[in-house]
Amino acid sequence: MNLQKALTTRKDLSVSERNLADYILEHRQQVLSLSVQALAKAAFVSPSTVVRLCQKLGLNGYAQFKIQLASDLQKGQDLPTLVNPDFPMAENDSFFEISRNLLDLEQQTLQMTYQSLNAAAYEKAAGLLEKADRIALFAIGDSFLDALSFQNRMMKLSKSIQFTPLPGEQSILARTLNEKDAAILISYSGLSERLESIFASLLENNVKMIVVTSNSNSPLSSEASVILDLPQTESSGFKLSTFAARFSIQYVLNLLYLVYFNLHYEENTQLRLKSEAAFQNYRY
Repeated sequence: MNLQKALTTRKDLSVSERNLADYILEHRQQVLSLSVQALAKAAFVSPSTVVRLCQKLGLNGYAQFKIQLASDLQKGQDLPTLVNPDFPMAENDSFFEISRNLLDLEQQTLQMTYQSLNAAAYEKAAGLLEKADRIALFAIGDSFLDALSFQNRMMKLSKSIQFTPLPGEQSILARTLNEKDAAILISYSGLSERLESIFASLLENNVKMIVVTSNSNSPLSSEASVILDLPQTESSGFKLSTFAARFSIQYVLNLLYLVYFNLHYEENTQLRLKSEAAFQNYRY
């Protein structure tokens, strides 16, 4: 597909979609660095208009639109081609090509994650963690390792987070929480049946929920207190690994930790110094 040709020749666009298409054609390079909200504001349309235009072009979302746009631009200009997050290497790629693609994939994923950030959401999430009597963390699959790292960082600030890898214990843990507690649920797709049952228990007990997901329309997001958005870059089908999803999740959890840390910077700095001193003889 050639996006420039499609944007120029499509005859079934509404007035607002036509205005948006014209703006993209006039600002193609700048659009690569804009979020959905920023593009909509610049083109004087609604974010839903951006999504509808992407769908009319046969794309599954704005992230795929930007990947296609960058690929089209690269053919005529000295711009990097965005790496396919599902298959960041081909069978006969050299070591240099593989290593370069992995670096580029991480950079493009972090840039997309950065563009989707909502400062108010992170400030609210950090406030919920600060005020909660107890915090529980729920993650399944590859995101479990990233959740474990977040738990470790928070523990060093004397903030205990309950976390268990056992599915049965996760369900029990969810049922023990109440309205004074907070829970963090991590699901890239937002479609985990196991987390949905946990979500139902948390909702019934009026637990404040922070949901980290790329699917803001998922059941997990429906009653969340806060949604921390991830860019939807990976497909739901077969892939070499969940590289892009984990890059995003790590970035979001690291940022949540720093925003929480900054609520009481001096106090938390002292806690970190004490923690470092206590474990200085146990370095890896």
